[in-house]
Amino acid sequence: MYYSNDTVADTVVAANPLFKGMTGMAVLDKVVESLTANGLMIVLNNHVSNAGPCCSTTDNNGMWYNANFPPQMFFDAVSQMALRYKDNLLVVATDLRNSVRPDETLNVQPSWGTGIELNDWRMAA
Repeated sequence: MYYSNDTVADTVVAANPLFKGMTGMAVLDKVVESLTANGLMIVLNNHVSNAGPCCSTTDNNGMWYNANFPPQMFFDAVSQMALRYKDNLLVVATDLRNSVRPDETLNVQPSWGTGIELNDWRMAA
């Protein structure tokens, strides 16, 4: 959503018509603003790179990168999202990546602490 930032389909926001015609990021801004104004803390979540069903070893979302979103795009997006909400004290954390797992589309298995950039989640995080 960060990179494409398309206008949200009217059917998706039918229950919230004030979001009609807004981009995904604008809707997220309004949701974050409303939730935190009501005292709720927010943990941003980088769930998947490609929109769609989750979470298998063949959905092309197992790692923090894929062919459409190379590692630097991941790092840039996470950094920019942190900066976007840095002044909102109730945005308290970021889940850098939900469900890092083997990715058969990349033929790669995540690891921890190996020092190999291709699959070391500790290094990437």
